[in-house]
Amino acid sequence: MKKLKVFLSGGSGFIGRNIIENLSSKYEFTAPSHGELDLKNTKSVQKYFRDHKHFDLVIHGANAGGKRSDSDSVSIFVDDVEMFLNLAQQKDYFDKFINLGSGAEYSKDRNLSTISENEIGQVIPKDNYGLSKLIISQYIETQENFINLRLFGIFGKYEDYMVRFISNTILKTLFNLPIEVATNRKFDYLAIDDFLNILDYFILNSPKYRNYNVGSGKTLDLETIAQAITSQIGSKSKIKIRNKILDLEYSPDISRLMKEMPSLKFTSFEHSLNELIFWYRSIMNKINKESLTLY
Repeated sequence: MKKLKVFLSGGSGFIGRNIIENLSSKYEFTAPSHGELDLKNTKSVQKYFRDHKHFDLVIHGANAGGKRSDSDSVSIFVDDVEMFLNLAQQKDYFDKFINLGSGAEYSKDRNLSTISENEIGQVIPKDNYGLSKLIISQYIETQENFINLRLFGIFGKYEDYMVRFISNTILKTLFNLPIEVATNRKFDYLAIDDFLNILDYFILNSPKYRNYNVGSGKTLDLETIAQAITSQIGSKSKIKIRNKILDLEYSPDISRLMKEMPSLKFTSFEHSLNELIFWYRSIMNKINKESLTLY
């Protein structure tokens, strides 16, 4: 059977690397680097798609922002919207478009506790990253064969261990470094392998809606996660929580997703955590220990 041809943006990032590594046996990926294709250059994108003639699917995972340090930059807004539109406007050269969105579309400066798709747009994000993602998802609502998968917390190998809590805490524990959390919060963390199963479904099927929250349906606070990590590793690393009062929650209502995929099963957090710990043990010689303290 001939493989579907998939254009993937953001192929060198955390999620993109996992997509290529795990789904290449099923799909034929074309994932140009920034040096090969500047998504902000309209003419270059047009030429690239003309030259490749046709893709069965576009998966847009490239981001100009997303980190706390740059989420309010105006350039993040412009770049994210421009990259998306340059790809979306090549409709003549693809059949389907999956955008990897963000829970930031709901505005992360407030409590997001099992927030549903029906609440989108009720509060406009004040940061430019969240605003760009909201505008993109609203555009997708008007388009046939476009889907927005609104991601909250995803963890797994290849994530940026300098800033991502779970990987950062695993490595600090493995190196016997102290763990410090500024403010305790609840998050919905989805294992990358579970996300790939969800993505695979949306690649192959035509869903009822155009926007879906994506998460595990369970929340854990950062202190509990840190304790689980130190327990699994068998470490005595000290965990310091500067403010134990729970801060704003960040979790989605995934009822729509579960109705779309009624047989969807999730890997236990403990199992996914153990697999990630095992992977980090295998690459510890490649880790910059000093960079862990930057979190």
